[in-house]
Amino acid sequence: MPGSRREGDAGRLRFATLMVALALWLPAVQSADPPPDPWAAYNAGVAAYARKDYTNALQRWEDLSLQRLPRGLRGPVWFQLGNTQFRLGEPLEPAAPDDAAEWWRRSREAFRAALVEKPRDAAARHNLTLVERRLSRLLHRLGREALDAADGKPVSDAIELLRDSTQLLHEASEVAPADVEIRSDFDRAVLRLQQALIERAALAERRGDESAQQNNAWADRAAEREYRAALEDLDAVAPARPFSDPSELRSAPSSEPPSPSAIAQEAGDRVARKLADLLTRVGQREQREGTQLSEWNPDEALDVFEAALRRFTDALELQAEHAAAAQGAREVRAAMEKLLVQEGQSHLREGREQLARQIPAAARSLETALSRFEEALAIRPTSVPAQNGADEARSLLPAALALVGRTELQAGDRAEAHSPTAALGHYQQAENDFQQALELAPSQPAAREGLAEVQPKLARLRERIAQDAAMAAQRLAQNRPSPTLDSLLGEVQERERPRNDDRQRQSGRKNLGTRRTTLDW
Repeated sequence: MPGSRREGDAGRLRFATLMVALALWLPAVQSADPPPDPWAAYNAGVAAYARKDYTNALQRWEDLSLQRLPRGLRGPVWFQLGNTQFRLGEPLEPAAPDDAAEWWRRSREAFRAALVEKPRDAAARHNLTLVERRLSRLLHRLGREALDAADGKPVSDAIELLRDSTQLLHEASEVAPADVEIRSDFDRAVLRLQQALIERAALAERRGDESAQQNNAWADRAAEREYRAALEDLDAVAPARPFSDPSELRSAPSSEPPSPSAIAQEAGDRVARKLADLLTRVGQREQREGTQLSEWNPDEALDVFEAALRRFTDALELQAEHAAAAQGAREVRAAMEKLLVQEGQSHLREGREQLARQIPAAARSLETALSRFEEALAIRPTSVPAQNGADEARSLLPAALALVGRTELQAGDRAEAHSPTAALGHYQQAENDFQQALELAPSQPAAREGLAEVQPKLARLRERIAQDAAMAAQRLAQNRPSPTLDSLLGEVQERERPRNDDRQRQSGRKNLGTRRTTLDW
């Protein structure tokens, strides 16, 4: 019977273990917080609202609005939010009407959300009507106050007040579309704003005329600013430009005064014409300056020509039929194309000669030549001299890049003994040059040969540097005294310093890049 006794002892042990686990689990379960009850939280908000503790009620109902709620609770939560926000806005109406309006806007949206959940909720619809009536009255009042405050103000200050007035009255009319008085005040504010904009535009136009008469670079810039400011105000009066032909203005009945939109259209056409003339004049001056510079400073001449072309293009955007601007644009493009082709041909000749003499700088000259020819083709894609020059530069560039790569490879060989990091830089540059050459001419033999030679050296050198780094880390892990910053710097400087008998001057190739792309014509 010993076996049955052992089985009985094991059973009693398992039972005791289960009882201990239950004893530990039950208090933990009993002490755990029950899941929050949304109805209890809703009722707590109702109690706070009844105590007029609107802030507390708002917090509880806002928290509920962010949760997944039972269907029957969604509408009531939004309804109570609308009530609370309305109550929070009420005491602010006399002294802080802007803040009151913000609370009532939120209240309005809450009641609308409640009606989405329950469209036939009579209480929500009643309260929505109430808050909309109060909100529209408040917005109407604020809009009229801003309208009245604009009287006697300087024109710019008046415009800001009138913009506020129209915005407030427009919102009020959206809240209460049937209110005739609000619509009437809104129309009055819009008319006052249009008149003020026209007045300020006229002042800017007169200042622009005075500056333009001086006919110098500084005054022309001031005139341009004034004319553009006038156009901005006039566009705000009549963004739709109702009159497409100025003759229609003259056909309007003489017994009726022209509308602000008609006045703005006529003034806008006049100012646009003045600005186009001014821009054309500035462009012509820059064109003459570029022509003079092209004889001795082609790069600066190209920048000035680009500025002139922007002037002519802006003038044509204002008046598409501006003959002088169109002529100036054609002349500047032709001058830029000619200058770019000349520059490209000069660099192409230089690169061709350098390549024949196996001078690594040939790559830089040919890259510059190709850039100039491509800029010329951007101006006129059918330019035969530019296309021929670009083709020749592309055909010569792979051999020049292979030559530069070979120079970098040799520099890496010389540096490897005394400065592995410098050698790595040369090898990487050589690899890049060979790869660029093969992208242009996949069968270029010198580039293929150089790439096959440099890549094993790169792999070997990278492995060597990695091993050196691992050994250095191992030494640091052996509790050796840590070197000071000064000693590390001295070690690096000593390691990188070439031996006296092996110092050689390394010729570097500066990568000048290409000029920025000409404007997209």
